[in-house]
Amino acid sequence: MAELVPAFRYLSLSVDHKAPDVEFYFFDGNTLWGAIGPTLVRSNDRGKTWAAVYTFQGADSIRIRGVLVTHTGAMLAIVLSDKTTRMFRSPDTTGSNWAEVMTLNYESYNLKGFTETPLGIFWGEYLGYSPDKVHVWRSTDDGKTWSSLIDWKFHYTGYPEPVGEDHIRHVHAVQWDPHEEKIWIATGDLDSQCRVYTYDGRSVTLVGSGDQTWRYVYMLFFPECVILPTDSLTSAGVGSVFRIHRGTGHRDTLPERMSALSYTSVMTDSNVGLIFTSPESHISQPRHIDVYEVVPDRMAWIMRIDGYPEYLNTNVGFRSRVFQDGEYLYTDLVGVPSYMDRHFVRFKLGNAHSGRWLK
Repeated sequence: MAELVPAFRYLSLSVDHKAPDVEFYFFDGNTLWGAIGPTLVRSNDRGKTWAAVYTFQGADSIRIRGVLVTHTGAMLAIVLSDKTTRMFRSPDTTGSNWAEVMTLNYESYNLKGFTETPLGIFWGEYLGYSPDKVHVWRSTDDGKTWSSLIDWKFHYTGYPEPVGEDHIRHVHAVQWDPHEEKIWIATGDLDSQCRVYTYDGRSVTLVGSGDQTWRYVYMLFFPECVILPTDSLTSAGVGSVFRIHRGTGHRDTLPERMSALSYTSVMTDSNVGLIFTSPESHISQPRHIDVYEVVPDRMAWIMRIDGYPEYLNTNVGFRSRVFQDGEYLYTDLVGVPSYMDRHFVRFKLGNAHSGRWLK
């Protein structure tokens, strides 16, 4: 006889507010931080209104590509212009006193690999056009100085794949695992470039690599396991969700499949994961976002988010991190192929009904 066991609540999401001009980057627990071109903006009313804080100067193409507020109240901003990347630091969030702390002679940024952890602040390069190396940068002095934790030879794309295990295209994610107190790093995109590493403050360890089943963009950390939705599709055109068991290190898959690949997921306050699929540039995929709830042993589809033609006329997807603020989720939508153009969206998180699983 089938046993009814409690699982998790099925959630509902509704678009509560949009700000099409704002590229959203960070929520520090009180203030939303974003950008409009070279101008840093903030919102103190959950995204309803945005105020300019500071405008970085440079060429016409200058754009902010990352914002982070540290535990000390300092602020970091990644600014791109004229084929260069500059890291700026402000000692506070007034944004009136910026100092340049790092300069790269190529364009690079990462929406999911710019994060503060107990082991320091990390920035893994994504979409970089480095002449030689791709780095994970680390700062242990609140962003004042930076050094390379790990680097690889740069290989943008193309076949045959580069020879050797030291080539990658870019870093997908740098995330903190609160249960084992270590950093997880994911890279891509060709088979030999798809890898997962950990860093515990002493050494970098390769967890796995070798094919598209190791291609992840964002990971979910549970006490029992790490959940890893794929940034690739199976031969059947669906996405898989892998699971690495703590203790044994055994990797398997959840039986359920995603309708498309996934770039973004989030742990909610109730310790339930939300996975968002993205059709990105895969023309054969439907133009919508599917949302799944996930716990360590199962996953369930909960809703579908259709495109927003009023300011996005093509495929849409979540590219940035998703932040929770009580009953609200903050993230952004992006148009394809111009996926640098991102738009702030606030979702209201509600409980549709309580769910139970047959086991």
